Amino acid sequence: MIYLKRILQTGITILILEAPVIAGDISIKKATDSVMSVVGEVAAIIFPVLGLIGIGRAAFTFSTGGQGGTKELLEGIVGIGLGVVAKTLSRS
Repeated sequence: MIYLKRILQTGITILILEAPVIAGDISIKKATDSVMSVVGEVAAIIFPVLGLIGIGRAAFTFSTGGQGGTKELLEGIVGIGLGVVAKTLSRS
């Protein structure tokens, strides 16, 4: 049993040490570019949706006569603006 455990430990150690050679050329720049493109795409989707929710809340607040509708309208406009900027940046 101890012999099998030793073989497994040695095999795992060799696998960890040789993983970069087996995987090929893995660069940090490729990984960073990949993550940044995903973040850009997600931001391009989420910000406009949040902006529309903010504008909807502002419309509801204005229709019911509540306070803070102007702030919610401004937040909605900023959210949509950020979504447009994120979509533009993710394409380039």
